Amino acid sequence: MNVNFTIRQIDDLKDLRLLRAWLHTQNLNYPFYDDWIDSTCIPEIEKNYKTAIIALNDGKIVGDFIWQSHKELPRTIEGKNMRIHPDVRERGLAYFLFKQCEAESKGHFDIMMVDIPEDQQNVKLFLFRYGFRILYHAPLYSNNRLETVMVKELRKIA
Repeated sequence: MNVNFTIRQIDDLKDLRLLRAWLHTQNLNYPFYDDWIDSTCIPEIEKNYKTAIIALNDGKIVGDFIWQSHKELPRTIEGKNMRIHPDVRERGLAYFLFKQCEAESKGHFDIMMVDIPEDQQNVKLFLFRYGFRILYHAPLYSNNRLETVMVKELRKIA
């Protein structure tokens, strides 16, 4: 697949509609995922509580990263959703989206925290290579599945 990526924050309602439609195709068996998109994620992006960047190829979303300030932990940014279309994986796009989040958050946050399904070994390996470490394992969204919570220092804490 030949690529011509455009990467940007959500600019307008058209982008928001594109993101919403994309997210609905990206469920990884999270309970109530579709409800979360419509009742929490999209409204919080509209209110600028969550930040979303999208990667487009020929006008279609092929990746996203959504993050927010952690609701309880100070100076901690929480990655809420990252998806990369299978046709454009292994090209550094996920790494770039993480680095863009870091650049936009520089000076405001010390830690980035993410959670992933326990069985997502390829994602876990990517996060290890990117400097994350495992903090703990817990059933965050369902008693039937463990999530791995991982953290990365964004700058050295004095």
